[in-house]
Amino acid sequence: MKIRKLIIPLFFSFSWFGFAETYVWEDYDDFSGSSLDTGKWGTMYLGGGIEPYVTDGKLVFSGGVGNPSSSKVVKPGWTEIITGGDGGQAWIYAKDTEVYGMEAEFIIPGGASSMSGLQLGIASLNPLSYATVELNAEPNSASQYSQGFGFYHLLNGSETEKFGSTQRDITHKLGASLIDGRLQLFVDGEVKYEADSETFNTDMFFLNGFNDYQAQGLAFELNADNVRVLRQATNTSLDGSIFTLSSTDGVSETLSFENGTFTSTFVDTTEGTIVTSNQSYILDPMSSNGWRVTLSDGDIYSFDSSAGTGTFTDYENGVIDASGTWNFSFIRNIWEDYDDFSGTSLDTSKWDLWWGAGGALPTVENDALKLSGSGNTNDPASSVIPKDLSYVSSEKLPNMHSIALINQDDIYGIQAEFMIPSGPSDDTGLNLIFFDWAEDGSSKQEYGPELEYRSENGLRLEFAYTDPSSAESMQITRTADFDTYYKMSLIHTETKSSMYSNGELIKEFSSVGFDPDTMGFAAFNDDGLPYTTYIKNVRVLRRGATTTEPDPVTVVSDPNGQAVVVQVGEKYNWNSSLDGVTLWGVEQSSDGWSAMTMRFENGRNFGNQGFFDSVAQPQPYDAPYEIDENGYIKSLEDDGDYQYYNPVSVDDGVIGTIQNDEGVDSVADNGVNQVDQWFFTTRAAAEEYYYSKVNPKDWMWFDHYPWVYSNEMKEWLYFMPSGGTLMYFSNNHQSWRKFSQ
Repeated sequence: MKIRKLIIPLFFSFSWFGFAETYVWEDYDDFSGSSLDTGKWGTMYLGGGIEPYVTDGKLVFSGGVGNPSSSKVVKPGWTEIITGGDGGQAWIYAKDTEVYGMEAEFIIPGGASSMSGLQLGIASLNPLSYATVELNAEPNSASQYSQGFGFYHLLNGSETEKFGSTQRDITHKLGASLIDGRLQLFVDGEVKYEADSETFNTDMFFLNGFNDYQAQGLAFELNADNVRVLRQATNTSLDGSIFTLSSTDGVSETLSFENGTFTSTFVDTTEGTIVTSNQSYILDPMSSNGWRVTLSDGDIYSFDSSAGTGTFTDYENGVIDASGTWNFSFIRNIWEDYDDFSGTSLDTSKWDLWWGAGGALPTVENDALKLSGSGNTNDPASSVIPKDLSYVSSEKLPNMHSIALINQDDIYGIQAEFMIPSGPSDDTGLNLIFFDWAEDGSSKQEYGPELEYRSENGLRLEFAYTDPSSAESMQITRTADFDTYYKMSLIHTETKSSMYSNGELIKEFSSVGFDPDTMGFAAFNDDGLPYTTYIKNVRVLRRGATTTEPDPVTVVSDPNGQAVVVQVGEKYNWNSSLDGVTLWGVEQSSDGWSAMTMRFENGRNFGNQGFFDSVAQPQPYDAPYEIDENGYIKSLEDDGDYQYYNPVSVDDGVIGTIQNDEGVDSVADNGVNQVDQWFFTTRAAAEEYYYSKVNPKDWMWFDHYPWVYSNEMKEWLYFMPSGGTLMYFSNNHQSWRKFSQ
């Protein structure tokens, strides 16, 4: 197995990837379905080109003999700009607007038509501008335009051109990106052209296939595959989680997520430990029981929550590197807020307090727990000894200590931020410790981090533990600064004990034979001097809170990016609020199919039968709504009953629901209740679905097949098999298209 330290430089090595901490590549479409995903792609075709389609896991760009008068379908706004007088063309463009780059795999096979080519680019409509990279390999051609690569940039009406050479039958990855006003075109991960974009309003990222020159407009068929897009990293729902990954290959890794980034501690038994902090990532759902974390260099962690297993996939320049790829099992621990000390006194349901002679009662000060003392043993100790210190006789309890103990029994991990202010007395310390007492209190095992100041050493972080193999007391030491909070964590399970500092795994060791009786914080001064220390933002791990399921992940958003449906483990829920969302619905009942438009705003759900671009109050239907504890829409009807909508499926953005007004059980996904209403985030998608159900178009097959005719559509179609794909020719549109049921 390749050691992870060889991967780390990739975060900085891509010169075209100028903002590696902000943007990441993620898979967009591998064309593994049976048809082109119209939720992701729009299509264009003209000049004899055929609408792009998918077959055998590839995207197909194709066209017949060049024909300027053939059917022309282009993206709105481009009608006068994209013409069919330059040979057949077929395009797809991404419908996703939150894209900053795109790359795809292309090849020009040896038997491809003369002048045929493939292109990837980014275009602005207003003002008109574009940057494209083209693969058009014709090594024996005298024209530089067809000897391999072409790089084109239109700016202010003037086009810059650059060229490169290659051969047919070679797969290349072509890409384009636009980040902070800088356009870049690249081949196989290497920048080949870059320039300032100036004013550029991105209208589309696109791929297209073509055959140049109308006079030589030969038929063509070319393929593209494995499209990835560049996205801006966003806040995710993994904050407050620690994942422990283990492998049979002798490596392990800890991933600690906070504030939209994570810290990785990668351990190889022969090569040592590698710590990488502040890594950006994007969290994506993969299926109903899995998700993935995509890193800024394209590497991917894939998690299967049903099995508690996953895979780390290493990409070297976009190609999977098997030597750096490994399988793992994992456990996820989720920190729970325990006390932020925002009150004026300590919550006695959470804390047991004690102080020795010369110590002081723990108090709350400025949203922090203050552990302090005078150091004067004439100041008496607490007269009440907490249960968790009852293992020790009162005369053996330490002087000059101030102690706060977690008093809840279902805790197996504690995290808190520590600080010692500047100018402390010599021999001042603050620690987080787990104790395992002998029944008679005569001895104890312990481990934990300590922030300690001694004049001869300065302020240090010391992580103390007992080595399970040698029974020796061990200590790992780090330097520290005054007036600085350090986030320290302890986790104890039946098999492992671990210590963390600011998300970094400091030490993990066997916990066999260690069962903590006492967990908490203690401050002290060993020289009998005054001291003051602070703790804030305590979080805990509770038994039963360990899970391999992710937090809610958005799986359907509206065109404005607002979450509509989220996934929690294997279950779909409506987002906690739908205010600002418009949905178009299609319902099946005993009366047939019906359509509606619904708007959610200010806690009300209102709308009307039929499809409308938008609806505003007043409307025939208007009722208050909420998202209940089951994740259902709960809408109060005029008769006093609640109408429930349970989202039980998401398929290419289509939300399938069970809806009823006879109580929660009437919409339960129990195999008896059936999906009878579908919701869409665009009117166009809803209309397409609705009319596919209510309008069969009255097609009639004739004895002289393959011609068919629809009296309603006034349309003749001619069908012809082509390489495992059924194509049809529209007499009305004078164009070939792929047939899909």
